[in-house]
Amino acid sequence: MIFWLKFSNLLTLILASVFCYHLLPFRRSMLTRLYIINLFMVILWSLSIFMTLFTEDIELKILFTKARQLTNPFLTSNWFFVFILIFFRSHWKKLKKVAFLFYILPVITCLSTIFSMAGSLRFEKLLSHSFSPIPGVGLVEYKIGSLLGLQFAFSGIIMLIMMSLFVVLLFSKNIRYRQLARLFFLCALIQVALEFYSRSRFGNSAMIQFTVASYTPMLFALYYAIHRLEFLNIKSFSNQVAFENLPTPVITVNPRGEIWDANKKALELFKLTTDDLGSTVSIDHRFDFIQRREQTLRFDEKEYQVDYQNLRMGVIVSLTDISQISELNQELAESNDILKAMNAEILKMTNFNKRIQTVLSHDLSGLLHQMNSSLENIFQNLVIPPAFKNLTESILKTNQSSLNLLKNILSWSYFEEKTEFQIEKLLNEIVHSHEMLLKQHQVKLSVINHSPASVYTTSERALETILRNLVSNAIKNTPRDLSVQMEVMVKDKLEIIIIDQGPGIPRPVLQNLQDETKMTIKSSYGFGIGLQLTFDLIKQLEGTIHFESLPTKGTKVILKI
Repeated sequence: MIFWLKFSNLLTLILASVFCYHLLPFRRSMLTRLYIINLFMVILWSLSIFMTLFTEDIELKILFTKARQLTNPFLTSNWFFVFILIFFRSHWKKLKKVAFLFYILPVITCLSTIFSMAGSLRFEKLLSHSFSPIPGVGLVEYKIGSLLGLQFAFSGIIMLIMMSLFVVLLFSKNIRYRQLARLFFLCALIQVALEFYSRSRFGNSAMIQFTVASYTPMLFALYYAIHRLEFLNIKSFSNQVAFENLPTPVITVNPRGEIWDANKKALELFKLTTDDLGSTVSIDHRFDFIQRREQTLRFDEKEYQVDYQNLRMGVIVSLTDISQISELNQELAESNDILKAMNAEILKMTNFNKRIQTVLSHDLSGLLHQMNSSLENIFQNLVIPPAFKNLTESILKTNQSSLNLLKNILSWSYFEEKTEFQIEKLLNEIVHSHEMLLKQHQVKLSVINHSPASVYTTSERALETILRNLVSNAIKNTPRDLSVQMEVMVKDKLEIIIIDQGPGIPRPVLQNLQDETKMTIKSSYGFGIGLQLTFDLIKQLEGTIHFESLPTKGTKVILKI
């Protein structure tokens, strides 16, 4: 019998150590952590038995025998919570609030054991006392105290509760639960039978340690459940907790095509309960789309995009609600069409305006200059009577006045009267007017206003036009998911800095920007009519604009009005 005790104890020690090491990478799950703790306690239990068997010192034998009481009281409570997390997961949150009650007695027993090992006779009588060696066995016999007896009774009650629930689960509608219940029920019967045999056969508390042999079939059963029935969810998705609070529905499917788990959003969407988990996707019509690997799903009056992540241990299925995105894309498309039509009209008006300006500035100015030069030559080469001298000078002055008037007309063509306005209000209008463009390009616009309460005096319409053009160019040249920053401060002048994260401006184009006469109407960098109009407006407002840019580093525009 001693041989079988040593053999079963060694086998249990090896299996518990291997499984504990195997489960350590998956300790994020509460269920797995409890299982690892129990395995670790079984390891300590087996080691204490070995130390008792292979030492000749009676004091050490007693010490190692007492040491087993540091781990044993917690085993039953831990197994109970493992049982709850496997079969009654929906009740875990409620039970978790009173979980400490299951550990009050084990903690008292553990603390009493520590005082007993320190030499306290009072605590020793409460636990185990009257130690005596068993000849030819290597173990020591002892009498059970009242506290240890109470601990055994407490563990026995928990075992009876679990056995009763196992019987109920044997008739569960969930196939996986029935398989697990049969397996664990059989192992529990083996453990109870072996303990009953030890108590009736040997009649002393020392040989009851032979019940450690019952952990060998239990460990084999658990190993089978892990790798075949996946009760710890290791082979499928050991880090399932990571999906629990995601804002999108996530479903995990194991290699057998069963719905292994679902996060809160998926449970709500498909109206699932814990009893539904374990159903096969080919049978449950709600999950036909998974079997067919459909990319989109219309469910509950909404449209979802379905993504599949194939892993060796199964499939992660995530659903993204694209209903609003589809509506937004349609709205953006309609807005784009309207904006294109408006841009086409504006382009026509701008081109027409440019043609008028060209006629006025070149043709009329040229004619007036030519007329002025001709009159000067005529008057210089002719002998003019004194009576007509004043008349000729008046004609020259009138012609020069006409030229100046033409320049003033061109200068004032963009202008309006200067008014007082709030900087904060203007910035809000700029941001609001670019909301659609920001969504279209998926770019963020941040505004830093160092003088939110400032009032400034200038042509508000002209300044708004300037900022619209500059911000629009920055957004269009910024890659998606990046941002454009606009910083505003009022000192002696109004200073506005616009920074984008775009590809930057090539050096030749950057040099041309400093000379507006070299700019062309069409440019692949977005500097066309809008920027030419901007330069004209800035000039009329007696302001300055400066560009700083490096390839791939973005562009910084400094505007001072």
